[in-house]
Amino acid sequence: MLILHVITVASNNDYVLYSADESISVCFNYKGIPAEQLCTLLYEHEELLVGFGSFNEDTFVRLITYQYEQQ
Repeated sequence: MLILHVITVASNNDYVLYSADESISVCFNYKGIPAEQLCTLLYEHEELLVGFGSFNEDTFVRLITYQYEQQ
């Protein structure tokens, strides 16, 4: 599933991808919308609960993915 998210983000010109291939997080920006604003909008419209992070001068949306399997 994570690979699908990374491929979708990396292959779409509306996104800027910041995360590494082996990471459990997908870090990105979308259409120049500030990360804090995009995270707030996604939360307020009950679409997705994401956070944002910063590295050097870049601030980006940070989506953490994990696979939980119930035994």
